[in-house]
Amino acid sequence: MNKEIADLKASLSTHQEESKKQLEALEAEAREKGAKSEQAQQQVDLLQKEKESLQGDTEQLRGDIEKLKAKEEQLGAAEKELAGLRETSQASLAQKDTELHNLKEQLKLKEEELVSLKQHGEGEKIKKDEELLSLHKDLESASNNLKSKTDELASLKQHTDAERAKKEEEL
Repeated sequence: MNKEIADLKASLSTHQEESKKQLEALEAEAREKGAKSEQAQQQVDLLQKEKESLQGDTEQLRGDIEKLKAKEEQLGAAEKELAGLRETSQASLAQKDTELHNLKEQLKLKEEELVSLKQHGEGEKIKKDEELLSLHKDLESASNNLKSKTDELASLKQHTDAERAKKEEEL
């Protein structure tokens, strides 16, 4: 029985040592997994921070896109306004050209009439000269007005071209 007890003690001692080694191995494995888990958590935290940063950048880009869209709409409105101003100016210029042409025709007719009246007497001649002078003044005034409108149109074109260039630079 002593032998059995001794065998049991030896077996128990061997089993205890094996259990102790297994326990140490499990503890080492747990420490290693804990270190890996901590490392993985740090990586997750870094990725989370990067994700938040990217979300902030995305929001800012969306805001910038909205601002650009608003500026694009402003530029479109300015271009429409410019087209309207050009159309108005061209119509006004065409009207002034027509008025000038009509005044020239009237002047020509008056000159012809004056030549005809010249044959009928000096009294009529003076009267026609005065009318001719009046028409000539009207023609000169219309010509000056046309030149003023042409200068105004050129100035407006320069101004709108400068505004367009400025808005394009802003975009």
